[in-house]
Amino acid sequence: MVSTASLGIALAVIVLVAVALIGARLRRPSRREAWLRQENMPEDLRSAKLVASERSYRCEKPVALSGRPDQVYRLSDGMLVVVDTKRRQRSQVYAADIAQLSIYRVLLSAQKAFQPQTFAEHSRRRAVPADESVGYGADRGSAPPLLGAAGSAGEADRR
Repeated sequence: MVSTASLGIALAVIVLVAVALIGARLRRPSRREAWLRQENMPEDLRSAKLVASERSYRCEKPVALSGRPDQVYRLSDGMLVVVDTKRRQRSQVYAADIAQLSIYRVLLSAQKAFQPQTFAEHSRRRAVPADESVGYGADRGSAPPLLGAAGSAGEADRR
């Protein structure tokens, strides 16, 4: 016959093993967390919701525009962020990138689907260099709110 002490020890061992397995599972990053890390996703986009991807838009006012933003995310505070992906040898922000993101913001602001939502003060240019590493740059500056931000490369773009 098995003693009460032996049963108690066996039960304690089982509980410790179960706690260890559960703890290991909780410490292991989820697929999403692993993807976010691999993509070097900026903090403001980690909890954001993707609301549009690779959709074509057109507008006639304030001027005739058409375009296809790569992604539009809604931040936790409700603000929208436009993301554009560039594949280049050098991960550098050019004036044309800033202009393109600003035009996308004007274009999206004219869409009923994005009204009366507000765009964040920055947009993101996603860099995918030839070596497949990924970085996100924030284009910031003092441009009028509707046109978006202008500025220099974000720190991730300097890699």
